[in-house]
Formats: sequence, structure tokens, C-alpha cells
Amino acid sequence: MLGESLERLNQVVEAAKGWSDSSSATELLRAKAEAFYVFYRENPKELDLGFYLFDGMKPRGLTPELNHELNGQLLAALQPVQLQLEALGLSTEQAVIETSAVFAHIVGVLILKNTGRSRLFKQNPDQLFERYMDSLVRRLPAT
Repeated sequence: MLGESLERLNQVVEAAKGWSDSSSATELLRAKAEAFYVFYRENPKELDLGFYLFDGMKPRGLTPELNHELNGQLLAALQPVQLQLEALGLSTEQAVIETSAVFAHIVGVLILKNTGRSRLFKQNPDQLFERYMDSLVRRLPAT
């Protein structure tokens, strides 16, 4: 089930385009990251599915091979973000760090949203995501 969910995620991210056919790398970065975010925002059970397989911090019920395959699918869904970061002037190492931060931010915001904690802080999850992306874009060398 998780493999099928990750396939759907990859399709959504891959299909994401900027505002036009001549979109800049910045627009494509935003589109790919937003597609990832919106997929899980609109499908919270899909996000839950990924966490369901963890018992504490270790995968539960997965063979090492299946765990490796599923992680590969998740990384593939994040690869377009990394590629756009590299197109915007980051080294591969820096792009991996920022891609990890994008993923961590998306998951954190969605956990706040799905648990109702965003209301505790009186924050709109979509605006939190957008502010983070604005901050990331401002830090990039090519923008």
C-alpha cells in the first residue's frame, strides 16, 4: 500500500509545472515542493501510512530490501526539488541539505495541521509552508 501511495506521490510531483511552459527554476522549485505538500495535505491518510510502518524510530514489518525500495520511492519524489535547487546554484551537497529541510518542514507543518496543533499556535498551515518556501528562495544564490 505504501509503495502505491509513493507511486501516486511521484506522479503528482512529476506532473507539477510552473506557471507557464517557460517557468523559471524558482517557479519549478515552488511547484514541485508544493505538489509534494498538497499531495499529503489533501491525503492525510497517505502521510499516516508512512508513519504507521514505524515502531519508535525503526521500521516495523519491512524487510531491509522493501525498506530500501520504499525509501528510494520517497527520495525520487523529492528529487525534482533537489534538481531545481541545483539549477538555482546550490552544490549537490547543499541541495540535499535544503531538500531534507523542505521535507522536514512539510512533514512538520502537516503534523501540526493533522493534529490540530496549528490552531494552538493560531497559524494557517498553508501560509507556514509558503513562508518557508519564500525564505528558502531568498537564500538561494540565483534569485
